[in-house]
Amino acid sequence: MIRHLSNTSIDRARYDACIAQAANGMPYAFSWYLDQIAGKWDVLVSGDYEAVCPFPGTPNGWD
Repeated sequence: MIRHLSNTSIDRARYDACIAQAANGMPYAFSWYLDQIAGKWDVLVSGDYEAVCPFPGTPNGWD
């Protein structure tokens, strides 16, 4: 099952571990980087953090 979560409701340790273990993991996908650059961001989480896909949140006023 794929869930859509905000960055405030994820398990950051498990999210960052998934990024670190990914064959295509990029440093700019880590939670600390997204916090600094995007501010508001969301993530799609597959299963029990087997796969994750972060994306920036919508700009203010678009929610």
